[in-house]
Amino acid sequence: MSAATMRITSPLDGQVVAEIERTPPAEMEARVRAARAAQPGWAARGLAARLDALRKCRKAFHARSEELIDAVRKETGKPLPEILGGEIIANLELFDFYLKHAARILAPERVPINPLNYPGKRGVIEHRPLGVVGVLSSWNYPVALPMRAIVPALVAGNAVAFKPSVDATLIGQVLAKVFVENLPKDVLVVGYGGREVPGWSSSSPTRSTSSAR
Repeated sequence: MSAATMRITSPLDGQVVAEIERTPPAEMEARVRAARAAQPGWAARGLAARLDALRKCRKAFHARSEELIDAVRKETGKPLPEILGGEIIANLELFDFYLKHAARILAPERVPINPLNYPGKRGVIEHRPLGVVGVLSSWNYPVALPMRAIVPALVAGNAVAFKPSVDATLIGQVLAKVFVENLPKDVLVVGYGGREVPGWSSSSPTRSTSSAR
């Protein structure tokens, strides 16, 4: 095994279940640049079109649920009831929440303004995408935690750069397929490995998070 390769070992029995190539930092930089270039087009599609794409992602998530269950079981050793409840059913509900409520959440908000100080004026808060949202996920809820960042970020018109935990790499591969196969090219990009992977320069405007509602 080379230094560029990760060996995935199951905590269930100590067996090696996969060997996966690490993403070189320079390659991740290139992927983030591609996501940044793709993001304006994704935002310009409008909310209705983005929600249509997310419906396809939900369908794909459901279709790959057995594959996700198998990956979570092998890579974390979680019992099946916990995987079903916390990683699968909860995230189908997450899709449903944003598909139902996104229009309300992202609608412009009126802000009261003192008419004596600002006669004839009105205030409005508009929700605009940040650009590229970096999702650096942990291992303990390897589906639920990244999903709580990825789904709302995409709904709001952001692109996503996703790096799953080094201890949830197989899971991250399956989860990435759910989105990559159903979104425009480079709207979601992914990298694998340890802390060396992001390779995002300090000048990059990428926002990073581990979870979000």
